[in-house]
Amino acid sequence: QENRISADAGSERLMINYVPFVDGKYDEPITAAASRIEALLYETAEGQTELSALLAIGRIDYEDKDNQFLGSELFYDRESSIIKVKGDETAPCYYNGALVDGVVYNLRTGKVEAKVVGPGSLQINR
Repeated sequence: QENRISADAGSERLMINYVPFVDGKYDEPITAAASRIEALLYETAEGQTELSALLAIGRIDYEDKDNQFLGSELFYDRESSIIKVKGDETAPCYYNGALVDGVVYNLRTGKVEAKVVGPGSLQINR
């Protein structure tokens, strides 16, 4: 009744594989892994169940065709089409191999905001 899915792998990791369906076509697959996931779902007017928000915690690893994010926490909000990734002492935040202070990824525009905070170079494929 809460329209919530909770999964906790403890010391292991949960794998998430997602293939977006955009404009009637399947897009490039997205893969992610985390130790714990909380997903909020909603029912559309057509009776379909869709993802509203997702929180992934614990050694986050996200990868799509252009981006790789590593960190300790990932939050996705469907309404804004934004993914936010944070890091901490145990799992710092990385974007495409560079240590960053965090990541804000707009799925609609493809724009990624991240400030490099350590040595390295930022590789952007767009």
